[in-house]
Amino acid sequence: AVEPAQRQEFEQELDRLQAVWVDARLEDAARMLERRRVSEAARLLSELYREFPDSYALRNTVLSFAARFPERLPPLEPAAGVLAGALRSPFWRLQRELEGLWQQGERTTLLPRLVEGIDHIDLASPLRRTSFNLDNHEFSLHAMILRWVDRLLDAGSYAAARRVLQAALEGQIFAPVPDFSPLTIDSLMVPDSLGHPPAVFSDFEVVHHPDRRVHEAMFLASAERIGLTEALQYLEALEKDGTELDLRNRLAERLAAGGDSEDATELLGNTITRLKTAGSLNRSEHLKSIYLCLTDLQLKTGRTLEAKRTLDEALALWPKDRTLLKRRRENAETRP
Repeated sequence: AVEPAQRQEFEQELDRLQAVWVDARLEDAARMLERRRVSEAARLLSELYREFPDSYALRNTVLSFAARFPERLPPLEPAAGVLAGALRSPFWRLQRELEGLWQQGERTTLLPRLVEGIDHIDLASPLRRTSFNLDNHEFSLHAMILRWVDRLLDAGSYAAARRVLQAALEGQIFAPVPDFSPLTIDSLMVPDSLGHPPAVFSDFEVVHHPDRRVHEAMFLASAERIGLTEALQYLEALEKDGTELDLRNRLAERLAAGGDSEDATELLGNTITRLKTAGSLNRSEHLKSIYLCLTDLQLKTGRTLEAKRTLDEALALWPKDRTLLKRRRENAETRP
């Protein structure tokens, strides 16, 4: 009789050999695409899925192919598989329409269609399943939603980005961890083995704890609506091991560009004070940018003495920096 340990070892070796073989066939498919043999690649991927519907590497390749060539992939068998169901789902199909609207600049039409699409993703959707989302960095449900959020943020559509995030939070695609401090938002999946719709947070499986992308987006998108103090709550879960200088600087620059010099100044001053308290002032480029931005704001608002103190601190860290030396000359010229 085969011992349990031997059986497990045999199964692990079989899984490894299967993964190697699938990877080799996926390389064949990639070469076909390089040579524009799209139909052959589509047939190969369809055949592989029939044999290995549980392969994450194959799943990711099929999703990439379906995104590039939506009309060329034949129906997948078994049709009851999670991947096949995901490709038939309304939200997956909606992505093409949304991309067309984006390219046409139809943002006012895109937003309600995107939010409506998120609202209609129920807990039974294959897009919610662990086997669809785990290790699916480009086309998981979370990645698809956050890709739109990032595009809206980059376009300056902060209210729209908040609305999309709120829809995803209401649908428990992302959710705050209950009774947990600091505020921590996780990305959630529905276990394939769960025999009922998730009723409580612990019924879900977690992709990321916390989901950095959600915290970053909420921080950048929410300051004008909820105020700086409340927006900083979204950074607490990310700043356990150090201050998020880049995020803080990005928000300060945006606030300043929008005319909110007071909040921008407060945020940058808070950041420097936080670093001093922690004894973690350093010579990073992000910190230099924060000093420069704070100095410019102080000069712009006539706080020349404060600007001088800020520059003196910065020059203690970078005594030969030409940009800082130029700012000091400008400050001296503007002082009475």
